[in-house]
Amino acid sequence: AKWLDDIEDSQLESGSIPDVAPNYWAIYNDDVTWPAAYLIIANMLYNQYNNIEPIVKHYDSMKKWLLYMKDSYMVDYLMPRDAYGDWCMPPENPRLIHSNDPARKTDGQLLGTSFYYHLCGLMERFAKLLDKQEDAETYAQLSLKVKDAFNKKFFNTKTKQYGNNTVTANLISLCYGMAPLEYETEVFRNITDKTENEFNNHISTGLIGIQWLMRGLSDRGRFDLAFRIATNLDYPSWGYMIESGATTIWELWNGNTASADMNSGNHVMLLGDFVVWCYEYLAGIQN
Repeated sequence: AKWLDDIEDSQLESGSIPDVAPNYWAIYNDDVTWPAAYLIIANMLYNQYNNIEPIVKHYDSMKKWLLYMKDSYMVDYLMPRDAYGDWCMPPENPRLIHSNDPARKTDGQLLGTSFYYHLCGLMERFAKLLDKQEDAETYAQLSLKVKDAFNKKFFNTKTKQYGNNTVTANLISLCYGMAPLEYETEVFRNITDKTENEFNNHISTGLIGIQWLMRGLSDRGRFDLAFRIATNLDYPSWGYMIESGATTIWELWNGNTASADMNSGNHVMLLGDFVVWCYEYLAGIQN
């Protein structure tokens, strides 16, 4: 909960939250995806430890941030604010830091809007837990409008894909509950087809998608594909890092060949939901 205090302490009077907290680097991009950790961590603490105190303590600041983002940037219920995209997507060239292939890049507005929708759902849950029924209804109604605008903008009813059909675009839409129920099977098929055929059963997302990749596959019956990804030893994979001598998680999937300009050797973000998957799916220890 101390980290949540750091985030709140870094919040500006306007409601803006930085991308990094404590804000030793004063990076106030008004991004949605990275500051979303504020709400996601509070929700995790409640799920894992039944600890409601972080929600009680930070509710007003979280509400202030979402309202600030909505009033400042939302247009027709779409949220265009995303600074980093699907960060550290495996590049097509092992010497690149970031991919130059448009087909590997997920639209920022798609990410921003899907995250804002997810955060509205969390705030609705928090409001109900705190018996703030009016707030809960406000977030519920806003969620519906955002979801409708999102699908009208990004979902292709012919191909059953989101955006340019990156795994992350489809995965986030599905795991956040934005995909229309009647199309969920086809959306999921786009995820597995792309992972199996274009990425040869390997990691097919960056930082955003990897938060849901293993659970998203397993929840829909493709535990075999998740296990294959988990046990790969060649690039891009966690096993590749180990085989290449890593003792911590790299910042880049190709940390042994990419430029040193941005290439930390200790960057836990690319673990994604792998540890959760190991405990809850592989070992069967559910929260």
